[in-house]
Amino acid sequence: MRHSSAVRSGSLAADHRHLYTAENLHYRAAFEREGNRVAWEAEVRLHGEVVGQLHGIARVDRPDSNLLEVVRHAVDDEIDRRHFVA
Repeated sequence: MRHSSAVRSGSLAADHRHLYTAENLHYRAAFEREGNRVAWEAEVRLHGEVVGQLHGIARVDRPDSNLLEVVRHAVDDEIDRRHFVA
């Protein structure tokens, strides 16, 4: 996947260690860029079980922003604001 303003949508899968509980979570996120905003949705799993559905809007400051990193940081931050129980 190219990391330029030509990239309008995509998906990613990532692992994240919760900042406060130290739980190891896995998520799959889909995103779509519209102007300087990126709408994303993510399904969060803990020990293979779906424990949350998240969504949000991330802001893109530059046309050449790496959308995968923008979305990854947005999802990681949202995960850290919540507590998940399997």
